[in-house]
Amino acid sequence: MRPWAVRSGAPQCRAGGGVLRCAASLAGVLLVLLSAPASSRAEPNANLLNEAGLQFLTRGRVEEAIGKFTEAIEIREKHAEAHANRGYAYSMLSRPEDALADLDRAIEIEGNNAQFLYLRGNIRARSGDHEGAIRDYSQSLRHIRPDPWILLRRAEAREALGQSSLALKDYSDAIRHGPLSAHFHTRRGLFHLNAGRHDSAIADFSRAALLDSDDATIFHHRGIAWAARGRYDSALADYDASEKLNPNDPLLHNNRGNARKALGDIRGAIADYDAAIRLDPRDAVAYLNRGTVHQIEGRRGEAERDMAAALAISPTLKDVCAAILNPAISPPIGDSATAAGGELVEEVRTSPRRRRGHRNKDLTRSDR
Repeated sequence: MRPWAVRSGAPQCRAGGGVLRCAASLAGVLLVLLSAPASSRAEPNANLLNEAGLQFLTRGRVEEAIGKFTEAIEIREKHAEAHANRGYAYSMLSRPEDALADLDRAIEIEGNNAQFLYLRGNIRARSGDHEGAIRDYSQSLRHIRPDPWILLRRAEAREALGQSSLALKDYSDAIRHGPLSAHFHTRRGLFHLNAGRHDSAIADFSRAALLDSDDATIFHHRGIAWAARGRYDSALADYDASEKLNPNDPLLHNNRGNARKALGDIRGAIADYDAAIRLDPRDAVAYLNRGTVHQIEGRRGEAERDMAAALAISPTLKDVCAAILNPAISPPIGDSATAAGGELVEEVRTSPRRRRGHRNKDLTRSDR
């Protein structure tokens, strides 16, 4: 994702000021690029170098950007924005220690800067330090009014630590304080889905679908929730809607294959597993599920070939494949089953991918 650059004169995130509302997922942190505020132009050369670094960074020329930020810091060591920007650049190169060192210095220079605290929290979250991320997000929130994006990121960190009640409160507060956005409902819906609260997940995904009917992942996730409740007809309708928006999602085809199998449409299920494998030949689960259907239908040879392919990709599936191929425990189609005895594996994506060409809701301008 391309980060959003704050240009010269953009509001800074100190107490009483505004904050740029950008977002960072735990899988891929999105940080803010900072320009020096108009009030700190006593060192024009340092500011110009910082600005040049931003230009390189937004063009993907990260090493050159780091060079410019370093030159700015050499002219004025207490250039907080240059430290923050260089920290972001280091994070792009997967150098979290260097990134954190620069954000630490930026915060040392401007201790009450909520934006710097938010950025450091993002880097910590990406590095797996969810407790540190929560501390930074919480401190950031002390200096500004409740910000939905910071609340959302703190919710994700709390979810990662198993702090379910606190995470749910943050997700709900993010929705209450944030814009009317499908993204916020989708994130809370995923939280409910992962916790097994399928009715709550369906409610959030339904709200998200009303707000953004062009996002294939919303229908996909709701379909997974319907399937978990045993409502395979509703699941199939949502999978079909998702497929119309994004026909090239292998996980979708795998999950729709499961729903079709549950409804007795074996030919349709096999077609979906075939499509999943065609789109992602390294998808061991799709081979496993297709092999399970072949075994249930008595096609032993095809089942063995699919299990062998699944094992070649993921050797950890050895015991599962052996159990599925054992006729004594493989159930007939339509019966309930355990994962080791014929149950198809549902693939749940917890970080939504948006269809190509659709605007990313994580990337938002500051309107404060």
